[in-house]
Order: sequence, then structure tokens, then C-alpha cells
Amino acid sequence: MGLFNAIKRLPLICVQQAFGLCCCILKLARWTTVSLCKRTRRFFEHVLTGIVNEPERVLIIGIRNAGKSALLYRIKLGEFIQTVGYNYTLICSVQVPTNSFIEEECYLCSVCLIPVDTCVHCKMNNAKGIHLQLCEFGIADEGDTVENHLRVKSPPLTNNQLQYASKVVFLLDGSEYPYRDATLRDIVKIVTQHNFFHQSPKYVIFNNKTDIVGSSTNCCLDFIQLQEHIKIRTLWVNGSALTGQGIVDALSFLLFDDPLKGILRENKQKEDLIQFG
Repeated sequence: MGLFNAIKRLPLICVQQAFGLCCCILKLARWTTVSLCKRTRRFFEHVLTGIVNEPERVLIIGIRNAGKSALLYRIKLGEFIQTVGYNYTLICSVQVPTNSFIEEECYLCSVCLIPVDTCVHCKMNNAKGIHLQLCEFGIADEGDTVENHLRVKSPPLTNNQLQYASKVVFLLDGSEYPYRDATLRDIVKIVTQHNFFHQSPKYVIFNNKTDIVGSSTNCCLDFIQLQEHIKIRTLWVNGSALTGQGIVDALSFLLFDDPLKGILRENKQKEDLIQFG
């Protein structure tokens, strides 16, 4: 009798066991899905965080002794670095090689565009820091040009850096007027090549050392034969790494400003040239 009841209940027991097994499988599948979703979410959060925290890359390119390192460390440290021949005498005890590739990172205040260590806004938590990566390309040989350096001296390094950069500062030596035209021609070639890799890169032509008596300041974008769609994304700045003049304007244009604002500033510079020229 007991055996007959057990055989009679066997289908129900099988159904119960199958249902239990299905529940276990569903629980395992749910746990696996949740775990996979959490891992995927953490992965994408990490990727998005990396994208958001990706530093703004700014390339500084110019001929020898134009003041590239002085400009780079003026931006990074907020202090002037005096260069004497092949040695750098620094106010803040940082030793820097000359005529070479230099790469530095810093954080600037999003309000006043000065280093966060010396900024009042960041100390009061009223502003965020902008992660900036500064790259400088030096030229070692006398009489060399920017264009020759990019194409001959170190094309793999320089061209790769230039290819992925969307913000470039071309540095002119305002005290070396005879070399200006040749340097500007090199800049046109570089910009034309660079524009091939980017949809909307920004450029600043920084005419350095304008604080020196007799330096050239009577120049603007009209002296450069750039195409109009490139010219609207280019800003000419008469400035000085020694005094800091023009640096905030250059950084503001590269990091924040709409390219059309460069046209307004350029027009203002033209008016100043007409008034004081």
C-alpha cells in the first residue's frame, strides 16, 4: 500500500523537484545578471570618469629661444622662469632641460586661470580645477625652423602629439622681427597639416616678449594667409611670459571661448593698431 502511494505521488514529486530546480536556476541567473550589470556599470563609470578627467592638452611650439619653457612654467606655476643660455634659473627650484621635449601637468582655477595652489577661489571651494597637460617642443639647431623640426627632427613623436592635439600655441619671438615672416609661413604649413586630423582645433599665435622695448607688436592675423574657416579658430595675442600679459586671454580662448570671440578680439586688436600705429 505504501509503495502504491509512493508511485502515485511520484509525478507530483518530480514536478516539485523540477520546480525547485527551475527556481535555483532562475536565482543563479538573476545573481549572475545583477553581478554582471554591476561590473558593467563600474566599468563604464570608470571609462566615463576617465573621459571626464581627461586633461586638456595644450601644445606649445616655436623656434629656439622664443620663450617656450618660460610660458609653460608661467602657466603651470604662475611664476616667471628666467632662461640664461643653456641653464634655467628658477624662482621655484625646478630644474628644466632646454631645447627638448617637455611635458608637464597642472591644475588651473576655472575662474581666474591661475594655479589652484595660489588661487583664492579654489581655496574657498568656489571653483573647480581644470586639469591641463602642457607639451613643449624645442628646436636644438641654430637656424632651424619649426616646420623642419616637425618633419625631420622627430616626426614620430611630434606628429603623433600634434595629430591628437586640439589646442596649439605657436610662440613667436617679438624681439626677433627679421625671423617673423619665415616663422609665420611655417605656422601656415603646420596648421594646414594639423587641420586634416581635426574638425575644430583651436590655435593661439602668441607674440612673446612684447614687453621688450622695440619688439614687434604691429601684427595681426591679416598678416597670415590662413583660410577663413581656420582663421575664425585662431587668436593672435601680443603678450609676455615675463609679465604674464596675454596668457589669460590665450587660455580663455583655448579652454572656454567660442571661436567667434576670437574674431571680436582680433577686430579690437586691429582698432588698437589703427589708433596707436
